[in-house]
Amino acid sequence: MPHIAMPCDAAVFFVFECGENDYSSLPSRRQFLRNYAGGRPLSLALLRSAWAACKQHEAAAERGLLFDRSANEPAVSEKGLDSLAPLSGLGGSHNGEVLRSGVARMLLLPC
Repeated sequence: MPHIAMPCDAAVFFVFECGENDYSSLPSRRQFLRNYAGGRPLSLALLRSAWAACKQHEAAAERGLLFDRSANEPAVSEKGLDSLAPLSGLGGSHNGEVLRSGVARMLLLPC
């Protein structure tokens, strides 16, 4: 039976890739699906389960990149806020103070 396993797997992969509306073939995705199958003969049900797991894996990776990116951003400093004071358009000598207190309130709001 091994001599027909590869053509059958290729045929199932072809049908899956043509039939899934939200799937686009990428080498990393194909590898994920094959790893998920773990050497078992491919079926549409197995590939659909693998695709659902792949989407969850990709979403988790994107969230991880988002949180890593925000952790590397510098913290807001008062000196940085003072440089924005002329942009506030409030006039007067307490631009920086008003801007600092407003930003401080926004940073302390619960999510």
